[in-house]
Amino acid sequence: LNATLDGTWNARTIAGKWTSSATKNNQWYMGTGKAWGGDWVELKAGEPLDLEILIGEQPGGNFSAMLLVEVEGVEYEMNPQNQKFLPIFRTAPTTHAMADAIMEHLVEGEADVFGGPIFQDYAPSIRTNEVAAVEPEIPVAEEAESESLMRLWTLNNGKTFEAEYVTTMGDKLVVRTARGKQVKVPYGDISPEDIAFIQRSNPPEFDVGIVRSSKSFKIKMSAYALKRDQIPPRVLDWTFGAKVRQKGLGDYPFELKLEYFIFAQQYLDPNKYWFLDYQSSVYTPTPENEGSYRFTGDGITRLFDFDLVGQRRGHKLSKTLVLLTDSRGEIIAHSSTANWLIDNLDELRKRKVGDYIDQSCKQVYASGPKKNPNLY
Repeated sequence: LNATLDGTWNARTIAGKWTSSATKNNQWYMGTGKAWGGDWVELKAGEPLDLEILIGEQPGGNFSAMLLVEVEGVEYEMNPQNQKFLPIFRTAPTTHAMADAIMEHLVEGEADVFGGPIFQDYAPSIRTNEVAAVEPEIPVAEEAESESLMRLWTLNNGKTFEAEYVTTMGDKLVVRTARGKQVKVPYGDISPEDIAFIQRSNPPEFDVGIVRSSKSFKIKMSAYALKRDQIPPRVLDWTFGAKVRQKGLGDYPFELKLEYFIFAQQYLDPNKYWFLDYQSSVYTPTPENEGSYRFTGDGITRLFDFDLVGQRRGHKLSKTLVLLTDSRGEIIAHSSTANWLIDNLDELRKRKVGDYIDQSCKQVYASGPKKNPNLY
């Protein structure tokens, strides 16, 4: 265990007079202080061993705790402090979300997040005290069934023909047959169902955008209180939403889907984006709402901004994307602060809130703070 305020606190301060048989006790650096090594423990498959972990701190300082594992006889890489690069203690494989939560605050080279043994010698079905981890719901948009380019049209006299809709010219419908020939059909000869299809295929112009508001405050009492030269963390509570307004004339009595994506950037690595929020809602333009609609998402998104040991930490609001999709599954309007979001929309829809992504919308790991040469 290690807890530091300014580099002078270490495991001895926290652990008191506890000792172990480790030959190199209080010699492993972990952060800015020295870690406390425990006794060697022999584990055998099928033989349970009780484990108790007590974590505490003396209020008033920046606090961190890590539990690492060393397997006797294993050769480990050396970290930047010329110490063994040891793995964290794990009872299950490290998930991507778990790794993000750790790596965002873990100084590079401090611990191996993915390697080492997994202490899980049991049948999962008999774990009576286990609380299952709930993954955030993946915000994948429900894709409407797209109309086939070739469709069966019905005339008022009952006759049918197969063709692809091209456009409407005056009072005539222009279609393309399977042989590639364009044919004009009087609009009045088309069935009401096909007229509805034409209307749905010609949506008016819409404007879409983000709705957002924020409330800022500072944390007065915190780990920073004892460091007079340290600026307290800045906090912004964000609420997001989306809005749409019909610009073009004409009735469009068909359901539309409005959705938004919100991202923040890490101060530690501006090339990585944190998927903050996703929400969607549906509405139908009517004369009563004048084709306009807006909604606000659930909950509040909190962003921190603080300086710690010479590095700016936390996140800032960055990129947004709003989509308006018709009942055919076609995007008829969008607003984006970054072209790469709409360009990589298929990849983006695979992500979930809480993920970190790059500008190709591929999932990446969060970046942690860099080693501070003034403290190591």
